[in-house]
Amino acid sequence: MITNKIKFNLIFIHLILFIFIFIFTFSEITWAKSSGTTTANFLKSEVGSRPVAMGGAFVAIADDINSLYYNPSGVGQYQRTRSNFYV
Repeated sequence: MITNKIKFNLIFIHLILFIFIFIFTFSEITWAKSSGTTTANFLKSEVGSRPVAMGGAFVAIADDINSLYYNPSGVGQYQRTRSNFYV
């Protein structure tokens, strides 16, 4: 038969576990300042070494294959066949 002290210990252990689970599950929701900031960061990466060196200000220049990413209307100014490889 379970004594009162054992019942108290079991209730106390369950209460402590519940409090820890509650704190750890809801602390992420409470302290999150903005959602979705760490997933799919590869979508924010710049394309090409020259546009990266220029700080992303590559919209007005349409003389490189990288202008396809920044300014697709520059395709008409290509004088020859070009290719680019991304890693």
